[in-house]
Amino acid sequence: FGVPPLGFNALPEDGNDIGLFTRNYKVGAILNDVSMDSFEVNKTWRMIPFHYGGFLEPLAGFRYIRLDDRNGVATYARGFEADDVPPGGFQSVFVMNDPLLDDAELYTVRENETRNDILSGQFGFRYFKFQNRFRYSTELRVFTGISLQTSESSIRDTLTQYDGGDQGSLTEFEIVSTSAVDYFDGEEFFIGFDIRGEVGYQLTKMIHIRGGFQLIDLATGVWRGGQENSVAGIVGGDRDQNFLAFGGTFGLELNR
Repeated sequence: FGVPPLGFNALPEDGNDIGLFTRNYKVGAILNDVSMDSFEVNKTWRMIPFHYGGFLEPLAGFRYIRLDDRNGVATYARGFEADDVPPGGFQSVFVMNDPLLDDAELYTVRENETRNDILSGQFGFRYFKFQNRFRYSTELRVFTGISLQTSESSIRDTLTQYDGGDQGSLTEFEIVSTSAVDYFDGEEFFIGFDIRGEVGYQLTKMIHIRGGFQLIDLATGVWRGGQENSVAGIVGGDRDQNFLAFGGTFGLELNR
């Protein structure tokens, strides 16, 4: 492949860590691996200011939420010749039945990937008040609709054969095989709410900084854990679960 950049081969002859020539396997249960994206469009009305300077803004609109969940288990097996198995062995060491696979590694990932596409209408309000250079605000949104759910169940095996069982042995071949993917779908009634609180400070005439907290509760209609699959060895989960997220917020406004 010619002279590689930075001293590394373009296609390393061994290892799944690029450039390090080592192998790294993550073994164990795959739980609480969740990602969420949210998009909303609202119509806002500003009411007449209160006597003490507060402003109330009711709102109504549409909200789309996508929540992806990953669930499963990853296992590792190492093949030895029968005479080379360490005395007593340990949990992740097995003797391969096929003598052609002595000094081989088998990494297996059984997983469900579940997607929730949530379509909902929402309503709520925003209240804020200025005091000197500070602005205090709180927001509440309540949304309800339908959760369209899909889940994919699969098994992926990575078999790596070495030319020996000692440190520094090189890879002879690697085979990655994936089972047929099983698809499942469903739909559930959905309801949730979003609470925010912030404090802002007018740093200059043009720059306003703010920080606070946000709590999102998807109270019903979330499918996590996917479908139970006895062939893949996955327990599965309920289609009507909840998801709660809490965190801090920080923002910057530029006023012209």
